[in-house]
Amino acid sequence: MLALTALTVLFLAVKLRLKYYKLASVGVTLLMILPLSVIPASHQSLTALANIPFVGLFFYTALHLFMSWFWQRDKTPSISLLPMKISNALWLIGMFAWVYTGHNEISAYLSAQSAMHLSLVFMSASFVVWLLLAQKFEWKMMQMMNYLFLPYLLFMSYFSLVNNYHFHQSYGLLSWMLAALINYWILKISDRSDRQFKSAYHLASLLLFVFIVVYEFKQLIIFTFTKGTIWQHMATSFILLLLVMGLYKIRKVQLWPFSKYHRVYFHHALLGLSALLWLMLISANLLPPGKATLINYLPVLNIIDILGIVFIFFAWKVLSNKETMTVRSTNILMNIALPATAFLMLNASMLRTFHFWFDIHYKFTALVSSFIIQSAFSILWSLTAVILMVLASKKSWRLVWLVGLGLMIAVVLKLFLVDMSASGTVARIVAFLSVGLLLSLVGYFSPLPPEAANSHASNQT
Repeated sequence: MLALTALTVLFLAVKLRLKYYKLASVGVTLLMILPLSVIPASHQSLTALANIPFVGLFFYTALHLFMSWFWQRDKTPSISLLPMKISNALWLIGMFAWVYTGHNEISAYLSAQSAMHLSLVFMSASFVVWLLLAQKFEWKMMQMMNYLFLPYLLFMSYFSLVNNYHFHQSYGLLSWMLAALINYWILKISDRSDRQFKSAYHLASLLLFVFIVVYEFKQLIIFTFTKGTIWQHMATSFILLLLVMGLYKIRKVQLWPFSKYHRVYFHHALLGLSALLWLMLISANLLPPGKATLINYLPVLNIIDILGIVFIFFAWKVLSNKETMTVRSTNILMNIALPATAFLMLNASMLRTFHFWFDIHYKFTALVSSFIIQSAFSILWSLTAVILMVLASKKSWRLVWLVGLGLMIAVVLKLFLVDMSASGTVARIVAFLSVGLLLSLVGYFSPLPPEAANSHASNQT
């Protein structure tokens, strides 16, 4: 009744051009809160969407939003800001009532997790309605909602994590897929307007949905395998590597948003996710690997080494692409970071092999104090140095040859300063003989390459 009264008063005010009648219609609209305050909330004994609390809140919301739109379109010449203030106040009340009405009805009939996912659907649909209204009626306040959908999704993802809700359960997968589509629809229609922070919104959207996919895959692996296995440790790195490689694969797709925001997706996002993946693989090689299940641990043919090899190859391919990287950053990463990462993974692979095959506890003190591991380090480093020096000699890579020489010097120092303490053991004898043999091979097969200037002069001669 109060809603009908407010509309009647407003109609008379417009027809008779009575300013105070318009203010009276606002007063009647605000009075609608009085009967609603005594109406009980929705509960399961009532029919969903067809009960007095919901219907009352629906009319309350609709009237406030209509009055807000009416006042913001007021064309009456005035130096006062009163119409806009009234419009903004009514808009805030109406939007709060809209959100409260929907969530009150949802929570009355569903469990907490199901209610959260249906709430996501409700709010996603609400944002679509709000933005369509903003476009149709040139509603300035409502146009602000295109800035808020992504922060709402960030809040919902945080809320799910805090309450240990899975994103996929109780139709959550469909809810988040719908939310993702609506988020990019909002980003698409925002391209028509002068929306700020467009690149930041695209980057944050991609990172959010990548996080959800990675998190859900990790939960699936945790559910499938027993706790503390090597598969659980590498689940996040595995799915993130697939996503990063997939993102790089579509870098030449000429579709929105990839074509318009190419630098955001294939420079900032790709390099950022690759850096995160690099850190995760480094930590996986430094931390205890967990239990080997399903199949016995084999060097190279295990999930950690396979992911490391694939990542090294992928990183080399990305860094070789001049469209993605600058010359300076490429040189630093390809000449320093990538070889250092490969060398670290090689040593970690050896340590894991001794851990699984010889039952050596995967702790720093236990690994360092093992005579067999110290000998293995000497042999591995010597073999690596020989390969580097032989290859550098054939390719005339003077700097690489010097790096191999430095590694060989480190091995010799290690033999006399560390390995000599257990010179009587078989492992140490094998290490000394192996290093000596490799040093002889280096002297015969890989002389020091000449400097670039000298090599160029000899070629001319």
